[in-house]
Amino acid sequence: MISLTSSEFYTAAVIGLRRQIERLRKRRVPNGRTSHDTDPVFDQSIEGAVAESIVGELLNLNWPAKIGDDSKGDVGDMVEVRCRNPIRSGNEIGIHTDELTNTPYVGVLYHGFFDFEITGWVYGIEGRERGVWNDSRHCFFVPRPYRDIESLRAWVAEQRRLRITIAPRDATDAARIVAQVGGLLERGLPK
Repeated sequence: MISLTSSEFYTAAVIGLRRQIERLRKRRVPNGRTSHDTDPVFDQSIEGAVAESIVGELLNLNWPAKIGDDSKGDVGDMVEVRCRNPIRSGNEIGIHTDELTNTPYVGVLYHGFFDFEITGWVYGIEGRERGVWNDSRHCFFVPRPYRDIESLRAWVAEQRRLRITIAPRDATDAARIVAQVGGLLERGLPK
């Protein structure tokens, strides 16, 4: 169980509040994909934002706190977070048909007050393999058991090791990098 301080909760909750206000401003209505019709309007946005911030901290990944941006990559542009309230909606990890990929999905349960629980994680593709289809929510619900968070930390470390980031300082630097990469490609990469 992870218990947050009121200020930790507040910081992430404000992002959730702003997300829901943006949805209302755009007149987006719940479609069954991300919430139940009976969910209080702001609860899921706030709980989800807090869960994302917790997972970001646990994995030492950037939490971009996106508002009005439904792009993938809740945490570190590589991990998705699924937060559920076990009293309202169950405790499985929900995965939609367009999410059946090798992306990790972390399950987080909200137990009320400032208490959250990380239940583990699965790859999105496991939705089809292990999940139970739910017509009303248009997704697969994947039951436990899940992988532990330590194995996800190892996965994140491996992804970081494999990623190569080139950040040119200016146009001249960018041209130099392109020329160097071009030269490598002409000679062939070392084995």
